[in-house]
Amino acid sequence: MNPENPPPKIDDVCDPDYGRLKPMIEYQGFSVRMATCLAVVALGLVGCKPPPPQKPPDAVKLVGATIDKFCRVEVFKWADFDGGVAVLADGVAAYWVCGGKVYAANDIAKGWSPGIEGAPLGIDHKTVAIAVGWKRE
Repeated sequence: MNPENPPPKIDDVCDPDYGRLKPMIEYQGFSVRMATCLAVVALGLVGCKPPPPQKPPDAVKLVGATIDKFCRVEVFKWADFDGGVAVLADGVAAYWVCGGKVYAANDIAKGWSPGIEGAPLGIDHKTVAIAVGWKRE
């Protein structure tokens, strides 16, 4: 115990008129308010850095190669799904890639990518959209 800076007494910590803690408690020269401010700033700085851009996997390149040249796709979203990769093009065309082969998970994908097979039963637009975390805007 340091005699120059003793721990706070109960009268120093509690306000007898209000029966609650005083707004600023100092213990050994460090205030609770200062600690709270530092914690908030530190947490804020951790969340400010954007994640690094994710490089599209080969599955997205395979899907892009099957899409008709007259269809212009702005956004691809993808995620690992059911032993393959689920790919959503512009939020409407759903694909599933497994073993290097591209499958159409809905009719829009079949229209955009003529000649590819349909995805196995249970893989459709809804399951692909859920897998990639797509939400309608």
